[in-house]
Amino acid sequence: MSSKGNATASGLTSGSNSTMAGAKMNGTSHGGHPVSVSAIRNKTYPTEFWYCVLVLLAIICLGRVAGFIGSWRRRRHAQALKTRDVENRGTVARRSGWTRLPTAAVNAWRVVAFRSEIAFGPYYSINLAEGFITLAYLAALFTWSLINTTINGQMQYGGRTGAIAAAQLPLIVALGMRNNIIGWITGIGYEKLNYMHRTTARALLVLVWFHAGTWIKIGLEGPNAVTEPQIQWALTATIALTLVCIVFVRPVRHRAYEVFIISHFLLVFFFILGAYMHASDHKLGRYVWPTWLLWGFDRIVRAGRILAFNHGYLMPGGGVACNATVERVADGFIRLRFHRPAHLHWLPGQSAHLTMPAVSKFPFESHPFTIANADVPAPPAPTMEKMKIENSMESTSSSSSSTMTVSTGESSDKELIFIIKKQQGFTRHLDQIAKQGGKLKILFDGPYGHPPRLVHYDTVVFLAYGSGVSFTNSLFVDLVYRARADPTICRSIIFVWTIRHADQVNLIYSDLLQVLETAPPALHISVRIHVTATATLSLSTSEPWSPTSPMSMTSPISPVFGEKKSGAYDNLSALSKTTWHNGRPSVETVLHEAMDGAQGSVAVNVCGPHTVAKDVKRVLRSHGPSSVLRGGPSVSLFVDSFSF
Repeated sequence: MSSKGNATASGLTSGSNSTMAGAKMNGTSHGGHPVSVSAIRNKTYPTEFWYCVLVLLAIICLGRVAGFIGSWRRRRHAQALKTRDVENRGTVARRSGWTRLPTAAVNAWRVVAFRSEIAFGPYYSINLAEGFITLAYLAALFTWSLINTTINGQMQYGGRTGAIAAAQLPLIVALGMRNNIIGWITGIGYEKLNYMHRTTARALLVLVWFHAGTWIKIGLEGPNAVTEPQIQWALTATIALTLVCIVFVRPVRHRAYEVFIISHFLLVFFFILGAYMHASDHKLGRYVWPTWLLWGFDRIVRAGRILAFNHGYLMPGGGVACNATVERVADGFIRLRFHRPAHLHWLPGQSAHLTMPAVSKFPFESHPFTIANADVPAPPAPTMEKMKIENSMESTSSSSSSTMTVSTGESSDKELIFIIKKQQGFTRHLDQIAKQGGKLKILFDGPYGHPPRLVHYDTVVFLAYGSGVSFTNSLFVDLVYRARADPTICRSIIFVWTIRHADQVNLIYSDLLQVLETAPPALHISVRIHVTATATLSLSTSEPWSPTSPMSMTSPISPVFGEKKSGAYDNLSALSKTTWHNGRPSVETVLHEAMDGAQGSVAVNVCGPHTVAKDVKRVLRSHGPSSVLRGGPSVSLFVDSFSF
């Protein structure tokens, strides 16, 4: 091993110069000095590692292409049924046998990769696909970092780990951006790529400490003394990265989200700055400066979105029309409603980041929320009139106000609606404002995400819990709208929503009324609302109650809900194709009903607690390739998680 006197700062790129002074690559020299094999490897191995990353991204892109092919096949199958009576599609016998082998193979892959999980405690888990990608990344990372570092019987990996660590920065930053280049080419939303962002950052921390520990062991003196600027920058970067990875773990992020946002920004800024100043001193700055470009690109795109969709605030009058109406629609739930220009478009299930200076602790603090309404035209005029009649019967309180998702044609602007559950911090302050009523200045940044495209599935299942209905409601409204224009879009929809109290139906009441009244006759819809708070229930049996039953139409008080709220009862009576149930739904029963009755592929969409998604995956694991070979449907699963 080299002596302390020879362990200079150049060791980051040349390894141990004293032991490798005689190792030359065919006499190649740089500046009159021989270039060691270690220096060559430290330069080429980071590039080879990036080739490995690019190959992995290419494989994921091939998976996305396969998804497009599957969508094309579903569309062809639906179009083939167009010559038949759509209402009688349920009588078509399902094929079975070896012709379904490709479909069975796809479902086998889904079961293994995405529905089998590795649990880390009771509330967190990753699927096997995430686990495999994590292990593959870590294996490649540490293989390229530690291979061929043994010199004269001693491992000298200080220079290599530093070079490999610097090469990770563009990847880590790209994975953490909202406007994510990797997400655009793979079709994976930035909120899901955030898992790999955190994983790669923690792997980077290990490499950084490998790198730092080597030079600390050799000795921080001479050119590597702590008084040297490049070492001070290295210490700054190491401390900042350590704090980001160790202090802000999941429980801390949940309990102090506002503090995490600001602290994360500042610590990462000093980490990248320190890393660049240290790496550029060793001719590795080429790996670090692209991170500034990625960060700047993301901020420029964000600024462009904010300007394009919030420019009303620059107009005369201060953009009062852009302000959001804040109202409490149920106990513990807040609804935001505001308008934005007609050129704003979003897909059902997408989210947005909202900035509310009057509510936030920090002026530019933003929070992500799912857009609860669909970007579809207004419903037919007769339905609008009926809704006005129904709304006139309701209470004038905010909890019974309309949740119309689209404008009525009086304005070219589009209305956006967000449903927010009151928790701690930001949402608690927002709830206090909602109690008083009024309007808020709000900056809209979005839309973001890659939600599922549900067209041409035979049967679509929605499972939502509480405010998770924001995700399923927009998909539901959009799907029924498309089915009105093309009956082959979907044959059957099962919409299951679990709420705690009966008055929470007001969160999406008007949307339900629109959809159920304007749905095409050929589309079978079953809406099932489960109420879990036993204090509000008077029914002793588990039998469902439908508002179209004779009992519900003649009884002055709801047979299900003991709450004497005439407005809520009027709402319940107006909803057709809807049944009400005591307690939580049986996920297994709902899914087996959907799969048994399907004549084509099935899409299951879930938004709720982690335990619910876990139960859904458990049921779908039993529906493996053998079931598909026997004629069972191919099942796709889409989960929108509450956590971040």
